[in-house]
Amino acid sequence: METVANGLELDLDDWLPRALAAAFLDPLVALGVADIRPPPPHPGSALRLGPRASTVIGSALVAAGEEVSLASTPVN
Repeated sequence: METVANGLELDLDDWLPRALAAAFLDPLVALGVADIRPPPPHPGSALRLGPRASTVIGSALVAAGEEVSLASTPVN
């Protein structure tokens, strides 16, 4: 039987991670509600930028040699 501890290749001598995996994760995997190696998350469809994001992005563009117009910088 494949266990979470085996799937994660935990050290056989380290009893605490194996015990925690067996007690909490194995039942969830057995029920099909958890995955030992989950797929990567879906990319986000929206992005909320902080108030200093335009400064950081503008600085990165200038450092990369791009021309940045100060007039196009949004005012918060």
